[in-house]
Order: sequence, then structure tokens, then C-alpha cells
Amino acid sequence: MSRLPFFLFLCLFSFFTASASTKQGQVYIVYLGEDAGAKSKGAILDDHHALLLSVKGSKSQLIIQTLSLWFTSEEEARASLLYSYKHTLNGFAALLSEEEATKLSERTEVVSTFRSDGRWSPHTTRSWEFVGLEEGLSQGWLPSGAHAGENVIVGMLDSGIWPESRSFSDEGLGPVPARWKGITSMITSTEGQTVTPYQLPANRTYPMVYAAHAVVPGTPANVTNQCLPNSLSPKKVRGKIVVCLRGSGLRVGKGLEVKRAGGAAIVLGNPPMYGSEVPVDAHVLPGTAVSMAGVNTILKYINSSANPTAYLDRSRTVVDVKPSPVMAQFSSRGPNALEPSILKPDVTAPGLNILAAWSEASSPTKLDGDNRVVKYNIISGTSMSCPHVSATAVLLKSAHPDWSTAAIRPRHALDPGLVYDASFQDYLLYACASEGAQLDHSFPCPASPPRPHELNYPSVAIHGLNGATTVHRTVTNVGEHGAHYSVAVVEPMGFSVKVSPTSLAFARTGEKKSFTIKIAATGKRSRRLKRKYLAGSYTWSDGVHAVRSPVVVLVA
Repeated sequence: MSRLPFFLFLCLFSFFTASASTKQGQVYIVYLGEDAGAKSKGAILDDHHALLLSVKGSKSQLIIQTLSLWFTSEEEARASLLYSYKHTLNGFAALLSEEEATKLSERTEVVSTFRSDGRWSPHTTRSWEFVGLEEGLSQGWLPSGAHAGENVIVGMLDSGIWPESRSFSDEGLGPVPARWKGITSMITSTEGQTVTPYQLPANRTYPMVYAAHAVVPGTPANVTNQCLPNSLSPKKVRGKIVVCLRGSGLRVGKGLEVKRAGGAAIVLGNPPMYGSEVPVDAHVLPGTAVSMAGVNTILKYINSSANPTAYLDRSRTVVDVKPSPVMAQFSSRGPNALEPSILKPDVTAPGLNILAAWSEASSPTKLDGDNRVVKYNIISGTSMSCPHVSATAVLLKSAHPDWSTAAIRPRHALDPGLVYDASFQDYLLYACASEGAQLDHSFPCPASPPRPHELNYPSVAIHGLNGATTVHRTVTNVGEHGAHYSVAVVEPMGFSVKVSPTSLAFARTGEKKSFTIKIAATGKRSRRLKRKYLAGSYTWSDGVHAVRSPVVVLVA
């Protein structure tokens, strides 16, 4: 009997050894065939987990039954899943041992299992889902052929282009047509070192200090927490994680100041104006960024502890965060201070924390003393939104080559039903009314141009309304012949909205119909609504398409 425990110990030891080697498996692609659309995305993901559990859990089952132990085979199965393919094809990528891959390939529902050679990688992760391409393909809004967008050229005006980047590779494309004309410029690269992500040693804690508690004498009181150049005391921050707040100065410059003072890492927190927006930066030392709520929790801990400590864990991707999507603080947010008659945001696209090609002639931070060289960087701004919108425009323009740029707006843009079109002259008239600006010398501004909110836009924004006003709009039928639309209205609080006529009948595709929207104040409004924006809408519907236009009124 004395040998039994020893024998069981050897069995367990062998099991743990085998289990550990399994976790160090290779990446395999498991192909289950085409996705016929019969199952939801959640059901497909459950199937993938079940298949992995069938091979991950088999090794521990005998020992579990014999010793009444509970091993986390289900957790291991879920952790081994790297990606689920749920659109067009059904399959997944997972970390598997050769034995596990062989077992999966023997399953009747598995078409094939093969090792990933890692040669192909996407240039983005979920951009196509966000802009509706996945949904568009499945619903037939977008062309599913391999030649979608072919022979359409999109030009983008921007600075800092690095033509040598692999992102601009023309591999797989045909020769450049002889009719194309352009300029090729040669750029020489500066020398530097290849960048690797900075990180602190795993599982090691460091003292933590709030920047406001570690400044040198003479630092202005209103910026003590912002880690501005030469503001930190090396004696107080050396070897510590320093908590700084966004505000004045470059975010990466704050990291440089922490490094100059000898800090081990930076935690960059949001003040109230930035809320939950979390930036990603190529700091010159280990660092992370946290939301306003997150930094408040950290500061509460620092202030309540005699010796606050912390460590930085590895980064990970978190999806399905609510609320989302959220407009970035720096771009396209309303209200529109420059022109209140145009509702913002009107056009938007992913532009925050985007992985993008980067010039090898510059460091990722562009700071003096940063000699790192990278091929890609995390960037935020309209320069990142522009490629997303441009790529979508390619598909739309290829499907509707005769559409104007004003017509390419709605999300379901291949089949919107109705569009609000506008010509170049319409925009010149708008500029005349808005700023009194004559943008084209061949087009003099009229003495009485149409009001700015008369631009044929798919939204209506009225600034400082106290009585009543009437707005004119024109829609173009891009749907079927014989279309008939009726209008439904949601009125802003304290205002009436009357659309006339209430129905539009189109005999043919391309036909235009005009209508008016009368907006009027109703009764006495509370003082608390003064200078407030109130929202409503009107929607044209033919039973298939629902063309909704927001109506926003700023109370005078």
C-alpha cells in the first residue's frame, strides 16, 4: 500500500508535464467549411470551444474521475483559441499540439487542419467590421466579387507618407497603366535602432508616486501633476512608477520627463475633459494609460497608503466595451462651433489608436534623443480616418461610378433608396453664406446667398431658433422605378416639425423631389432649455428603405 501514493504522484507528475508541453503548441488553422449563415456568431464560437474542449479535456478525464480532482481543461481550451472565423468561412486558429491537431482532423465536422506558416497577416483587426463591410457582404449591400473596387483610383492628401512601406506594396496587382502620371521622390533614411516594446520585469512591484508629490520647487501649482519638462525631482521619482495627468505638453514628452528623472515607468491618467478615452503612445519607457475613473482610483489608493506599490501587466485586447462606438475627443465632435448649421459629427470613421505604416526617417515619438526606428506605429487623428473612408468610397464608386461625392454618405450606401445630392456650386453658395468667402474667382457671391442651413444636407441644424423657420431639401431616387415614400416625424421638445408634402412618388430612378421642413417653437419653454440643443428627426420610408435625417435645434 505504501507504493500507491508514490505511483499516483508519478502519474500526476507525468500528466502535468504533458499538459505543460501542450500549452507550448503550434498555431493551427482548423477549417470547418463555408459559413452558410444558419448559425449565429455566438453559436459558432460555442462550437469552436466545444471542439477544442474535446481534445484538450481528454487527457485529464481519467485522473479526474479517479481522484475526484477538477482540472481547468475548459479554461485551457478557451485560452488556446486565438481567433474564430465566423464570416464567409467557418473555422478557427488555435494553439495545438501535433496530437491534438491530428485528433481534430479526424472529426467528421472538420474539413481540414493545417499548421499556420505565419506568412499572411492583416493590416488591421476589426476595421472592416466597424465600417459595415462584414454586414454589407452578408446582406448583399456590397459587391462580393473579387474585382470590387477595380480600376478606381482614390487620392488622399496628407503629409508624412513613407512610400517604401510594405503597406503600399503592389504585390498581386497588374502593371501600372501607361496613362497614369505621377511624381516619384527619393528619400534617405536616418540611422537608428530598431524599437522593441518596453516592459517592466514580470511580477515585480515598484513604488508608485503621484507627480504632484514629486515636483521640484518652483513648478507652477496648476501643472504639478502633468510631468512637464524638468518638473520632476530625481530624488523623489527614481525607480518608481510615476502617475501623470494629461493636459499641457506632449503625452510622449511626459514619459521622457519621467525617464529623465529616473522613473521606472509612467501611468498616464485622463483629466475630466478626456473621460474614458485611452491613448496609445510609443513611450520611451514602460507605460500605460488609464481613464479618468481609473486614475481617480489609483490616486485614492496612493493617498490612502503609506507605501503605495504597483506593477504593469502585459497588454491585452478587450472587445465589446460599452458604450461603443464613442467619438474621440479631438475630432468631429459636436456642436459645430465654426458652422452651427452643419450637424457634427456628419462623417466619421475609426481614427483612434490605429496601427499604421510609419516613416523610418523618424522615431515613433519624434522626440530629440529617441533613435528608435519602426515600420509601424500607433497613430490617432483624421489621417487615420481618411484611409478607412477612402477604402469604403472605392467600393461605392465602383458600384455607382456616376454618383457624386455628396451622394456617397449613408452607411448602407450601395442601396440607400434616397440621397441628398449637392453640386460644386451648392458648396460655393454655402461658403458665400457662411463666411462670405469667394472660393472660386469665376463664381462671384450673390448679394443674397441662400442661408447656410439651406445646403442640401441629410441633416438639419438650426442655430438660435426662437420663432419659426422653413428649410428646403431635395432628394434623388437611386432605388427602383415607381418608388413611393412617406414621412414620419419625431419632434424636438418644445418645437413642431412639419414636412410638406408628406409623401413622395418617384416614377423613375434618378428623379428628384423637393420638400420643405417647417420648424416652429410651441408654447413657453422652460428657462433651463435656453442655449440647449434639442434633437428630433424625420424619416422617409418606402417599406424597404428608411432614410432618417436628424433635426437639431439650439434654443435661443
